[in-house]
Amino acid sequence: MTPELAGRQRRVRVRFVSDAKRQTHEPQLSFCLLSAAILRSNQDQNTTTFTLEALRAGTELNRSEGTAYLRVWTPEPENAATICEGDCQIGRARHGRVRLRDIPGHGGELKILSGDEIHSLDVCCLDKGCVSAFRPGLLSSPAVLALSDPKEPGEVGEDGYLLWQWTTETNTKARLHCLPIDAVLRGSNEHTWKVQLSGQPMAIGLAWKGCWLGASWDVDQILHYIEMRTDLSESEFAILKWLRVPVLKPRFSLALAKKIQRAPCQFIRSWLKDSAIPQGLRPHDNIGGIDFVVRHFLWSSFPPSQAREAMGILTGWDGNLSHSDRYIGHLGQLADVSPVLMWKGLECFLKHDARNTLELIRAFTCARLGLTSNANKAWIRSRLEFLEKRAAQVTGINGDRLSDIANGWIKSMHQNVWQPGDSERLELARIGETQSGRHYISTSMCRYWLMLSGEKEI
Repeated sequence: MTPELAGRQRRVRVRFVSDAKRQTHEPQLSFCLLSAAILRSNQDQNTTTFTLEALRAGTELNRSEGTAYLRVWTPEPENAATICEGDCQIGRARHGRVRLRDIPGHGGELKILSGDEIHSLDVCCLDKGCVSAFRPGLLSSPAVLALSDPKEPGEVGEDGYLLWQWTTETNTKARLHCLPIDAVLRGSNEHTWKVQLSGQPMAIGLAWKGCWLGASWDVDQILHYIEMRTDLSESEFAILKWLRVPVLKPRFSLALAKKIQRAPCQFIRSWLKDSAIPQGLRPHDNIGGIDFVVRHFLWSSFPPSQAREAMGILTGWDGNLSHSDRYIGHLGQLADVSPVLMWKGLECFLKHDARNTLELIRAFTCARLGLTSNANKAWIRSRLEFLEKRAAQVTGINGDRLSDIANGWIKSMHQNVWQPGDSERLELARIGETQSGRHYISTSMCRYWLMLSGEKEI
C-alpha cells in the first residue's frame, strides 16, 4: 500500500472479461490505516516533482524543513482526527493533512486523537532550523556542519554568523561559548561548513547577530549531563530553550522533570520570561508551544511550597485586589500554568482581602464563561453545562469522568494533597492541553470555593 494510493493520488481500476466482453470498473475504496507520510520535493534539472514518503517508526522530523505538510491516516473517519504533539493539541487534520510548521517541535511524540481513541504514530518532531546534520571531527578531520539553507561562510564574524558550542568543562559544569571566527575553516561553502572543534560538544548552535538560526544536539550526552547534575541553574534552563533541545523526548523529559521540580521558578523565569540568556544571544521572537512545555512539567505536579514566588514571577502581584479586571487576568495566568498555583493564589488573596477575593472569584467565573460580571444564575448554569460538554468533546473524556477527575483533584488540594493519582495524571494532561479543559478545571475550582464560603448561586 503506497502513500500515493492511500492518498488517492492514483486511481484504481479493475479490468476483467465477462461474456467475452472487456469491462473496467473503479471500485469504492475505504482505508482503515494508522500511518503518516511527508510531502517531499524532488528537483531534477528544471523540473520539480512531489512525492509522499511513508514515515517509518522512530522517524525524527525537522519542523523547519522546506516541505508543505504531513498526511495522516486513522482507522476512524478522517474528519474527526486531531493531531497532537504529546498532549498538546495542534489542530484538526483537514482532509488528513497538517502543516509541518504548525507542529511546535519540542520532541514530543506525534499522536492522533480520534473520538475517544488515541493513536501513536511513533514519530517525533524537532526544530533544528537550517542545520540538517552535524558530524563531529574524527582523527585529523574537522567537524562538518551541513546546512539546508545557504549561509556564506565568509560572513562569519561579530556582525554576522557565529557558532556557539555547549560543552562540559573540567569541573563537569557545562558552558555555552562562542567559537572564534577562524574555527570555520577554508574549504567551507554555503551548504557545508568545516569547523575546527576541541572535543565533542553536547550541542552546537548557529546564530546571526545573536539570533538563533539552527542547532544540532547530542541528546544522549545532554541527558547524561542532566542526570549527573544535582540541580540545573536558570541559565542552563535558558540554554536548553535557546538551543531548541527536544525537551519532550520521553527519556529526556523524565530526567528533566526531576530537575524542574527542584527549581520550578528558575524554569518559569527562563522559559516564560526569557531570563538568564547568555550574553551575546537574543531570545527567540516566537516559539510555538512554550506554554505547553511549561504545563507538561508543572500542570499536575507544581510544588506548592514554591507557589508564592511563582505568583510574583507570573503576575507581579502588589497586594492590591481593588482592580478586579487586572486580577482576573492574574488568576487566568496562574490557572493556565497549574491549578495548584491557582489554588495557592486564591488562598493568598483570601488571607489578604476575603471580601474582594469572593467578588474576584465570581467575576473570574463569569469571564471564563464569556459572560458579564452581572450575569444571572440561569445564564451561568447554561454556560457551565455547555463548557462541560465542550471540554468532554475536545479531550475525548466522558463528561461524568471529566467531572469526577476535576472534583476529585480539587477536593484533594483542599486536603493538602497536591498531586493527583497516577491513574488520573494522563487524563489531566489531556484536559490541561485544551483551552476548554483548563477553563473547566478553573471554573470548577471557583464553584467549589464559593460553596465553601456558603454561597449556592452556581
